Amino acid sequence: MLRYLPTKFSLILLIFLAMLTFFMDKTGIQSPSSEKNSKNSNSDKNFDYVIENFSTISVNHSSKAHYLISAEKMLRYTGDDATYLDQASLIDTTPGKSLMRVRADQAKLSGNNNDVLLNGNVVVLRPDENGNEMTMTTSFLHILPNDEIARTDKPVTITEKNTTINTTGIEIDDRNRITTLLSRVKVIHEKIR
Repeated sequence: MLRYLPTKFSLILLIFLAMLTFFMDKTGIQSPSSEKNSKNSNSDKNFDYVIENFSTISVNHSSKAHYLISAEKMLRYTGDDATYLDQASLIDTTPGKSLMRVRADQAKLSGNNNDVLLNGNVVVLRPDENGNEMTMTTSFLHILPNDEIARTDKPVTITEKNTTINTTGIEIDDRNRITTLLSRVKVIHEKIR
């Protein structure tokens, strides 16, 4: 279902962050060390830096992957390798693939980018081969980009054309094209008249 999860997203974002850190250090941009973020569990830590209205386009020439990554705010904390995004959005526009859009209230990318944690109003939108849009909503989604796996143990609603699937927990193995609905599965299929 989420066949085209961005596997190179983590590496591209890590390279961008390294270049940005180098630029900020060389140009003498100072971090707002006294500012606090009440939304994050890291609110007691100082910011390394904050970027508002963040947007970047990533292109991987070897895999021909194209991503538009944006957020209202990108945060890095002193002593924390993770990157935090508020109102995060990712659009996969890789040629030859179906356009896929993912958004969430917050995203946390681990320092090594092996884990992407999406929290709050997570929505995945992707058209199927017939052009009908599939929508998946949940409150939390854990993406393992290198393994091409996405999973959650929270309630999930999947809507496509005239079918709605509700489940508690889902695991999507994109590499092997296997989607496992974990428990309390309810399918509503309405006939088209």
